[in-house]
Amino acid sequence: MQDEVIKNLTRALYRVTDRLTDREPLKWQLRENALKLENLLFQKEDSSDSQKENREMLFAALTRNLELASSFSYVARINFEVLLKEYLDNQKIFLEEKEESILLEAPVSGVHEVVSPSTRQKYILDILSTSANVSIADFVKVFEGKISEKTVQRELNELISQGKIKAFGERRWRRYSLPL
Repeated sequence: MQDEVIKNLTRALYRVTDRLTDREPLKWQLRENALKLENLLFQKEDSSDSQKENREMLFAALTRNLELASSFSYVARINFEVLLKEYLDNQKIFLEEKEESILLEAPVSGVHEVVSPSTRQKYILDILSTSANVSIADFVKVFEGKISEKTVQRELNELISQGKIKAFGERRWRRYSLPL
């Protein structure tokens, strides 16, 4: 079942990157990393530390490249964002970790939890319940650099669309708070 998920993600990545020109190096980097990651994941008999490090490096490179590709204007951003979300959602499969995900100290409660999209949103809401006028850079500092500004921005946009938070200001002066 997990093998099928990995194969389907690689196929989807190929279909999405078909929209990029052949002269675009990012197209080939994404495809190469997806194939290498898929091949490494199917080599289950070798679970050495170096293999695990290779999987982690490939996964990190793949997710960084997907974030970069989502900023291109000649391919629909949503395609890359969906792929990125699926790769992140299946990170445990890719890195063969049971419950060893990124740990982060909760800003209010002091409890360590796994940083997943829903957990990140809870942290953001916790932060905003104690502070108003918080910037993206402030959130990145709280997350201790374990998630990118782009990821924080996506989480904030999701919370805005759900009506849970509000934003004011433009671009780098934009601040976030809970609705009154």
